[in-house]
Amino acid sequence: MRVTDTGEPPAISVLIAVHNRFEWLAAALASVRRQSVTDFEIIVADSSTLDGVGDYLAHLASLDSRITVVTSPSPLSAPEGRNLALLHARAPLIALLDSDDVMRPGRLAQQVAVLRNNPEVVLVASDFRRIDQWGIHVPPQSPDEVLPLPMRDLTVKWRLPFDTPLGPTSMIRAHDLRAIGGFDNSYPLSDDWSAAWQLSERGALRVLPDALSDWRRYSRQSSIVHRRRTMVEMHLLTSRIVYSRLGHWFGPNVPALGPDASSQLPADQEELLRELLDHALTHWAPNADERNELEGECERLIAMGRRRKAESQSESHRLSTTLPPAPWAPNEGHRAT
Repeated sequence: MRVTDTGEPPAISVLIAVHNRFEWLAAALASVRRQSVTDFEIIVADSSTLDGVGDYLAHLASLDSRITVVTSPSPLSAPEGRNLALLHARAPLIALLDSDDVMRPGRLAQQVAVLRNNPEVVLVASDFRRIDQWGIHVPPQSPDEVLPLPMRDLTVKWRLPFDTPLGPTSMIRAHDLRAIGGFDNSYPLSDDWSAAWQLSERGALRVLPDALSDWRRYSRQSSIVHRRRTMVEMHLLTSRIVYSRLGHWFGPNVPALGPDASSQLPADQEELLRELLDHALTHWAPNADERNELEGECERLIAMGRRRKAESQSESHRLSTTLPPAPWAPNEGHRAT
C-alpha cells in the first residue's frame, strides 16, 4: 500500500547517509516506518556503488512518498552524506540514523516530547543497545561501557572532551544544526562528536536513559577499519575542546596529526580531569545537585583510568613472564657480538 504525505512540512526529518550497506539498509528504513510518530520524512543520501541499492530505494520511495532519495554520483563521507540530506530536509527537527543501525520503538516520540517541552535543549540523544552484524544483542563487556544514566545536562556537557552523546540516537533542532554549518568533514569518522561540541555552545544536550536505538558493531565498520585515523581524530577533538575551556593544550605544544597519537596524550589524566572540574564549578554556576553529580563523575572517570592503567600494567607483566624468549635472544653458549 502506498503511503502519502500531506504536502505540509513534516515534524521530523530523518537523515540517512548510505554507501554500500545494502544488507542492513532495509532494517534501518523499516525501523523508522514502524515508529508510533508518523509525521516524518526520510531523506536518504545515496552514494553507493553497488548494484541494486538505487533500485531498492527507488522502489521504496514509490511506495512511501515520505521517502526522498538524493543521489550523489561520487562516494561521500558520512558528514558529506548527512549534509547532502540536510539540504533537502524540511522539518524543524532532525533525527539521525546510520544506515546500519536500527531505531527502537518509541524513539521519535520520546525525543520530540523532550524538544517541544524544553526549549533550552538543542540536542537530545539516548542510551543504546549494541548489536552484532546479525542483529543479536551484545551485552557490555565491562562496567566501563555502561554510562551512569540518567545524567544531568551539565554533566553531559562536561564529559564532551571524553565522549559524545550524539552517536546513532540523536535528534537536533534544524536551525541550530544549520547554524553550526552542519557536519564537519574535517572529522569524517568523528563528525558527530564535533557537532555535539559546537551545539553545546548553543544550548543544552540531553541524554535519555532508555535505549532507543540499536548500534551495530562489526569488523567492516568504518571506525574499526580506520581505527588509527579514528583515534587521531578523537584525540584532536579532545585537544580542541580542552583548549576552548582551559586555554591550554595537554602539553606545552599544540598537538598535530601524526603517526603516533598516543605520544600526544596528557601526561597526567587525573590532573586534567580535576582542572576541567574546577573550570566547570567556577564558570558554569552549577546548583548543589549538579555540583555533586559533576564531582561524582570526575571521581568515576579517575577511578576508571586507574583501573585501566593497573590492568594494562598487569597484562604487560604477564606477557613479559610467559612469552618464550625471542629466537635471536642471547643464551648460554652464544654471545652476542
